Amino acid sequence: MARAKAKAANGLGSIRKQTVKRKSGKIYEYWEVRITLGVDPETGKQIQKTLTGKTQGERLSYRTVYDCFKRVVKKMGASELRFHDLRHTYAVISIKNGDDIKTVQNNLGHATASFTLDVYGHVTDQMKRDSSSRMESFIQGISGLR
Repeated sequence: MARAKAKAANGLGSIRKQTVKRKSGKIYEYWEVRITLGVDPETGKQIQKTLTGKTQGERLSYRTVYDCFKRVVKKMGASELRFHDLRHTYAVISIKNGDDIKTVQNNLGHATASFTLDVYGHVTDQMKRDSSSRMESFIQGISGLR
């Protein structure tokens, strides 16, 4: 019997606090995280996976998360993906969407922003080219050179 339910912050799943009463009368609580990973190209149905922790506030084990990840990427036909690749994907998407380097550095747990720039500098190079193109279009537009 579910006691609490909330949407995940990214809108791609839900978090539920589950309560189970055993025959012995003992009550167990745990968190269930249901994640929407995408759409199965063959069936058109959403691919969802459920992860659970044993008790409120307890972290999911590395093995639980890793095994779930490997099953999902295998089903998606991308079994060569590594779990660590998600970290890089997060960083690149964050930077491309305008998060400042200091925020990304803190979220990734890097000691310095310069380390984050060293690793993800290629993203900012593309952003510079994109910015340059936008400014060129803007200048041409206001100067009548278009």
